[in-house]
Parts: sequence; structure tokens; C-alpha cells
Amino acid sequence: MPPSSFRCFIYTDATLLTLILIAYSLGNMQKKQHILLVSYYFYPYADIGAKRMSELAKYLRNKGHKVTVITADRREGNIHSALMADLNGINIIKTWDPPSLIDSLWKIIKGFRTKKTHSRQSNSTLNEVKSTQTNSQNETVFFLKRYLFSFQALFDAKKTWVFVSILKALTLSFRQPFDVVISTSPPTVSHAVGLLVQFFYKTRWFMDLRDPLSQPDITLNKTKTPLRTCLETIFEDLLIKRSDKIICASPGIEKNLSNNTQASKKLVTILNGFDGELAAKASPSENAGLRLLYAGQLYVNRNPFPLIDALKNLISRGDIDAEKISLDFYGSCDKWNGIYLNDYLALHNMTSVVQVHGHLASNELESEINNADILINFAQGQKNQIPAKSYESMQKGKYSLVFTEPDSDTATLIQATNSGLILDETNPSQIENAIKNLYHKKTQGEEMFTFDRNAVKNFSREQQNNKFCALIEEDTIRG
Repeated sequence: MPPSSFRCFIYTDATLLTLILIAYSLGNMQKKQHILLVSYYFYPYADIGAKRMSELAKYLRNKGHKVTVITADRREGNIHSALMADLNGINIIKTWDPPSLIDSLWKIIKGFRTKKTHSRQSNSTLNEVKSTQTNSQNETVFFLKRYLFSFQALFDAKKTWVFVSILKALTLSFRQPFDVVISTSPPTVSHAVGLLVQFFYKTRWFMDLRDPLSQPDITLNKTKTPLRTCLETIFEDLLIKRSDKIICASPGIEKNLSNNTQASKKLVTILNGFDGELAAKASPSENAGLRLLYAGQLYVNRNPFPLIDALKNLISRGDIDAEKISLDFYGSCDKWNGIYLNDYLALHNMTSVVQVHGHLASNELESEINNADILINFAQGQKNQIPAKSYESMQKGKYSLVFTEPDSDTATLIQATNSGLILDETNPSQIENAIKNLYHKKTQGEEMFTFDRNAVKNFSREQQNNKFCALIEEDTIRG
């Protein structure tokens, strides 16, 4: 080989080697990012809101990233020991979650007012003389109570926990800067941690929205004041302006923010997703009759009574046999909107058909879900959110009866995967016909639905977490 050719070969080879080393270094850099997650909900608490960040933390750790989590040292909640099994290697920092000062203060005020009421009632003549004064005092109390509740609900509460978490995050950042901070809501105020770390240390900050930033439709009237609206608007504008990415857990959340000029350039939709292996086929129970099951929490618009009334009507007309159908509630389902389910069931002679259970250990609940035919999903009044159980039902190969609006994000997901039937809670005949149809199929040994595995498999949490990971690595390299 001529010397010139040899030198060319060496030069080319050395250049190629250098490029390989650079690529390798970049790869290593991607695998060793220092990431801070801020989430009020986290394992081993079994809240449905804990899954998104907990599973992301484990995924990022498995990819070689260094993960620190700031979460709440909670006094309440259901701890499942099984959820602690795979948290090794994640630096979990629990910050103080004090009791609400407003709640404590309101109890004192209520106690004081009760004593004064008893005192006034003991002297009817004095009551008549001071009636005008009392009315004036009631108006003042009403005004103060509204502002008290408004302050408590401001930024979704948990303000003291966030203040403590901000101090912890700033201290940690000073000792060893983070490459990326991801804060998740609810509560919305948790984003203040990411906001201030980004402000002081110029750290990339991703704001993860499991719920829309603003939800006026489900805000209690007694907590609404002009001051609260003004402060939350300012806060939300600041969050949008300072965040590097706004990650939305549903298309509806992204759509709501897309009209905001500053937000529109930062929006990314990353769904939740199902965990574990996808079922190979539909899995009806071995029960002779039809078993319906709901696992979760009844709150806001998740009204279970249209379903219960539909069962009652079908049984009373003889359309279905009460001994061949059952509905079980698991989780925080003892009441909805102040109405206790067990009282309602006793009043309507439905206690033999509908059972209200408390919380179960995760393995026990999984067994109950596997032994059900149809899973119930309440998603009313939250058109831009997708309950996590929507994904879990698909993963189990179970068909769902989903109470939601036909144009909601949940309805779109269910229809895209052929994994359930959308029901309108205001249409009793539609609900009754759906149950009756499934009941007859089950009792006659027919297939209740066709499980489309190919349509479902794209909604695994692993695929969604991979999008998170790619976003982190892509943005870090750009920086």
C-alpha cells in the first residue's frame, strides 16, 4: 500500500473512531441524566394518580437515568406493600404533608358558632331584639366562609406541602443540578416546584398535566371568588410561559391549550396506558350469571345511581333474574354526592344484587376483576380526561360499560379499541338494553364481545413511557 494511501486510511479510520466515540459518549450522556420528578401521589400508595409518575420513575431508572422523586409523606391513603417491591435505585424523598390549617381553623369557628347559637336559643326575647344584628352577622360569616374555602382550594390546595417541597428541591439542585424536572398535577400547585427550580437554576422543566389546568365546571361554587380566579389565572399564565414542555395526558387537554400562543409550541400528548402483559383473548368469568364490577372512587360526576336503577327496573319487570346478575363496588364507593349507597340499596331492596366493598389489596382486587364479566367505568362530566381504568380494562381483555359523553376523550379511546359500550346516564332505556343484551349473551353461553388485541396493544404504558424518555433525551441533547 502506498504511503499516501496508508496515511489516508489512518486518517479516515481515526476520524471514524472519533465519531464512534462521540456517538458513544452522547449515548452514555443520554443514559445518565439526573431527573427530578415532583408528584404528590407516588408508590406505595395505591391511588390511581400514583401510577403515571411511579411507573415513569421505574422506566427511567431501568434506562440508566438517575431518578429522584419528591413526594408527600402522607398521613392518609392505602399503602400496598407489593408496590414497594420494585423501587430500588430510585431516590424517594418524602416531604412533610401537614394537616390543613383552614380545616383546623374552620372546626374551631364552627365550635364557637355552635356555642353562640345555643346561647342565643336559651333567650328568645334577646333573639328577637337582635334579629337584625344576627342577619348582618350571618352575611359577614357567609362572606368570610366563602373566602376561607376559596383560599383553601386555591391552586388545588396542598400549598404547605409544596412550600416544603420547593425548599427541598432548591437545596437538592444547589448540591447537584438536575438535567430535567418533571412536575405533575393534580394538585396544580405542585408545578410551583418545577417553576422555581427552572427559574433559579435554568433547569429544563416539563409540566405534566393529568387534568386540565383550569376546570371551572367541577369547581365548587362555595370556593369561587374573584380573588381566587385572578390569582389562579396569573399562576397558570406563568406556568405556561416558563415551562419548556407541556405534557398532556389526553388529546382534550392539549386541544384546550392549543389556542394559547405560548402553550401551542410546547404541547405534547403522552397518554397513560395499561401495565403488564396484554391479555391474549377476552376472559369472561366462570360464573353462571353476569357479574359487573366497578373498582375506584365515586366523586365529582361519577354517578352510580343510573346503573343501579337500571338493574332494579330490569329485575322488577322480570327481564333478568336477580340471582343471575350482580354488581360489586370496590374502593371508595360508600357514597356519592352525600347519598350513601348502602342506604339507597336497602331502600330499593337491591342489597342482594349490589354489594359495596371497601379497599382490597392489589392482588385480591386483581382476582376479583379477573372473575368479572363486565367492568364499569364512570367518566361523566370530564370530557377532556381519560380515567386510568379505561386502559386497565383493555389490558385484562374485559368489556366495559362506560358512562360518558359520546364526544369525550374516553369515548374516543373506547371506540378506537372496540373495548366497550358508551352509555348516556340520562338515557335509562339505553342502559337497560345494554345490560339485558349482555345478560342474555352470558346466560346463553354466547361470546359477549370480540377482543381486538391489535387495536389495544398500542396503548401500553411502556410505549407512553418511551415517549417520555425520548423527549427527555432529545431535549437534553439540544441543550
